[in-house]
Amino acid sequence: MNAQRTARFLTTATHLNRHRHAFTLIELLVVIAIIGVLVGLLLPAVQQAREAARRASCTNKLKQLGLALHNYADAQSAFPAGTVMHTDRSKPNWCSFPADGSGGVNRAPWSVLILPQLEQDTRYNQFELDAKFTSFADHTDPHGSTANHAEFLRQNPSFQCPSDPNSISGANNSNYFGVMGAGGIPQKPDICNTGPDRYFFTEGILFVDSKIRFRHITDGASKTYMLGETKYQLRPGGRGNNSHFGWASSIRSVEAGGEVTGVLVAARWQINSFAKDGSEADTAFGNRMPMAGTMGSFHVGGCHVAFADASVRFMNDTINLQTHRYLGSRDDGYVTDGF
Repeated sequence: MNAQRTARFLTTATHLNRHRHAFTLIELLVVIAIIGVLVGLLLPAVQQAREAARRASCTNKLKQLGLALHNYADAQSAFPAGTVMHTDRSKPNWCSFPADGSGGVNRAPWSVLILPQLEQDTRYNQFELDAKFTSFADHTDPHGSTANHAEFLRQNPSFQCPSDPNSISGANNSNYFGVMGAGGIPQKPDICNTGPDRYFFTEGILFVDSKIRFRHITDGASKTYMLGETKYQLRPGGRGNNSHFGWASSIRSVEAGGEVTGVLVAARWQINSFAKDGSEADTAFGNRMPMAGTMGSFHVGGCHVAFADASVRFMNDTINLQTHRYLGSRDDGYVTDGF
């Protein structure tokens, strides 16, 4: 009896195995659908994790720049000039920079001056500080000396946020600008502009020929912007002819006209208030010139800012505009608690 039962069981199992040698089409489709759902659920989490890592890297880079500025101020008893121009800001319309050089000359921006504090001495020594610096890479613009222009074109990752799609291999862009002022509150007497929206502010920490010391920051180092993140530096594609600015840009001025603040920005407009970035639109010469007056980033909801105490904070793009402007000034005397 047992032998018969065993035989029947084996016969049944063999019969079933003959009919279960592979998945059916429906079963395969179900498995594929499940995998698709899992990928759909996991992909956003993976993307968020990657962006969180990029954002942390961006914060750290801005922190390092802030500390480098502090080390420079400790060594030189003042923060570096936003850009060296050797101009006389007591003269009316000083930012017109005549072509004969009598009103100023294109020299180094703060981003070059702090290279030794970033442990980039070799790179620093490649620049000719007493020679002309490039501001704007364009076939119609005069460039700096051969050495300075070559260094202008070279990439420097210390100034690039990894969340910026323009920060590709070989690109010379910068995502971190020196804050030259507020752009909204009563201005310093030496404010200058050469046309609609082409303003040169001087109530910040880094501006043309600035020599700001800590004692000049009477609003408090923890309540004054020093560096602001940007996505608005003009990049190839934004204007045409491959024209663009770079991390080592001087003021766009002498011989060329059409003055533009190279790697300086003011807290003039709301954060991220211009929808396109510098590779999509002319952010330097048109569209309200967001390159010189608007902070922004490729992060969601705001941008990073380094304060004068070298702390880094993420500022929401919903911040009150007047508060944002107050933070761009070093000594306006306005209370900015709770921002």
